[in-house]
Formats: sequence, structure tokens, C-alpha cells
Amino acid sequence: MGMIANWGAHHIDIAQWALDMESSGPVRVRGRADFPKRRLWDAHGKLDVRMEYADGTLLRVTDDSVYPNGVRFVGDKGWIFCGRGSVKTMTNDPGAGGKHGRWRPLEASRKELIEGEVERPLARNPSNHHRIWLEGIRTRTPTHVSPETAHRTTTACILAYTAMNLKRPLIWDPAAERFVGDAEANATLSRPEREPYGVRRSLARAGMKL
Repeated sequence: MGMIANWGAHHIDIAQWALDMESSGPVRVRGRADFPKRRLWDAHGKLDVRMEYADGTLLRVTDDSVYPNGVRFVGDKGWIFCGRGSVKTMTNDPGAGGKHGRWRPLEASRKELIEGEVERPLARNPSNHHRIWLEGIRTRTPTHVSPETAHRTTTACILAYTAMNLKRPLIWDPAAERFVGDAEANATLSRPEREPYGVRRSLARAGMKL
């Protein structure tokens, strides 16, 4: 599916965590993307997606931005930018037309917005997250991110891709996990699995089923 499901997963999960939507998702989505016509691949190029949640919150996913790789939250008290590690940091807001220097991993329009304790703290562990995942497989202990959260993040990426691919707005029911009144869009939610692979076949071999 291209970068919408690659970097999209890294950023959308942060956004949905902040919105307390880790067990839900958007209700409306629209987007556009450049798909190659005569190339060696069929993944999209430039993209611009808008998602709307039930409370009216808007989420934009785009590679057409003055900001580096990260997530920018905008509210009535200002904005906060969350980057991917210590890539760069800024001295002011480039979105307002100002010049910027280096970006820190976390920046804000007012420093008090990122000082002190946050209302929704994350579980922290000094161990490598790859190790946490492997330990979860070995010991069956919960990982920091639940399977439901991962599923909902992936779903949001798929919704964005579907809207880009169909080139029209879509309405999504996050409880039923179906597009509303849209047979064409719902037909994209699954596809034939190639022998001998596939989720259902793997589960059947293990004596399990969906």
C-alpha cells in the first residue's frame, strides 16, 4: 500500500493515542494520491488524506508539509509537534511562515505545553521494544501496545488507502468495521488468499478459526 501504511502506521497510532481512539477510528475519510501509471511499482507517491472522528476532530496525513517527519497537534492553547527521535529541532513555527533551525523530538508553541506530567502517560520500559515484543511471544505477557491498538492503527491506514484509491469520500462505521452503504468500498476489505498461505489456512492448521 505504500507509505500510508508504512510511516502512516508510525504516526497515526500516536494521533489516535492522543485522541483516545485506540479502540475505535475515524468515521469519515477522503484523500488523494499520485499513483504511477507506467513504473515498476504500483504504490502511491505524494498523498493528502483527511480523516474525521466522531467528535469532529480532524486528522490530516500528508507528505506536502513544511514540517519534518512527525505529528503536529493543534488546539485552543497552541500546538505541539512530536518528531521521530532527535532528527531536527525548530526555533519557531514554519507553518506560520517563519524560518526554522533544528528540530527537537518534542516542540511546542509555548514551552509550558510540554512541561510537567501529561494527562495520558505512556508505559515506559528501558528495554528495546523489539525485545519486549519477543518476550511477549515467549512468555505471553502483554506488550505495551495491545493487538487491538495495532489493528485500529492498521485499519486507519487501510481506510486512507481505500479513499485514495477510489478517489472519493467514504463513511466508516468503526464499531461494525464496515463502510456505510458502500458495496464497492466494502469489497476492498478482503481479497483471495494465495495457497498455501493465508490467515484462515494458518489458523486451521493450528486448530483455530476466526
